[in-house]
Formats: sequence, structure tokens, C-alpha cells
Amino acid sequence: MLLWKAILILWMMAGVVCTLAPNLPGTAMIALGIAGYYMVTEAFLPAFFWPVVLTVVLIAELGGRLVRGYLMKQQALHFVIDTAVGNFAGVLMTSAFIGTLPGILVWQTLIGKTLMPSRDDFFRGAPYLFMLLLLRGVCGLILFGLATNYLFMP
Repeated sequence: MLLWKAILILWMMAGVVCTLAPNLPGTAMIALGIAGYYMVTEAFLPAFFWPVVLTVVLIAELGGRLVRGYLMKQQALHFVIDTAVGNFAGVLMTSAFIGTLPGILVWQTLIGKTLMPSRDDFFRGAPYLFMLLLLRGVCGLILFGLATNYLFMP
């Protein structure tokens, strides 16, 4: 019994971490962990508990995916974010091979100029994606807080 509780708590904590990634169903993982923990412990839960959990999961998972999909169609963010990450990785690799300052200078001289138009799109869309990430993280913390309050410390 104690082993199952520990596994389910770790599962829920992993779900909180997964809320920070856009394509991982972190809040759904937390909700499944809550359901499993409830089945193991058979704790008393108030009537509003499950509707709140399901509402938060729907807001975070379905709403988050819809908003992210809308943002990706409105702006060329998918390409821009991949390009920004690739640019950063390229700077790191060239810096590792030829040193920090020469690596940055070489990379930005050869490649950085072609990325300047994408920079504007990135800065225009990144705050919205950050707010979406924040929403998912808050939803995960709300679920974990509910579990802590009503399951772990009855």
C-alpha cells in the first residue's frame, strides 16, 4: 500500500513537470494519479472535487492545445521557435569547437543574418506561448494542491 502511494505521488509530481512541455498531457497525468491514489486510499472527497479536477484538466489540455494551434496558424511560430532553438544549438556547437567568442562571431556572421526576419515573429508570438505555458503550469499546481489538501492530508 505504501509503495503504491509513493509511486502515485511520484507520478503526479512528474505530471506537474510535464505541464511545462506543450505536447505532454501533464494535467491528465495528475488527474490519473489522483484517481489512482483515491482508489488505493478510498479517502473521503467533497462533492465538488471531481468536477473541479475534470474542469481544470479540460481547460489545461483541450483549451491549451486549441490556443496553441491557433497561435501556430496565426503566426509562423512553429518554424520560428524551431529556428531559434536550432540557432542557439548552432552557437553552442561552434563555440564548443572553436571557442566562445570566435564561435559566436562565426555563427552569427554566416547564419544569424538569415534569422533576423524570424526574430520579429518570435518576439511577437513568444509572450502568448509563455502565457499558455504559465496557464498549464498553474492548472497542474492547482490539481496537485487539491490532491495535497484532500487526499494526502485528510
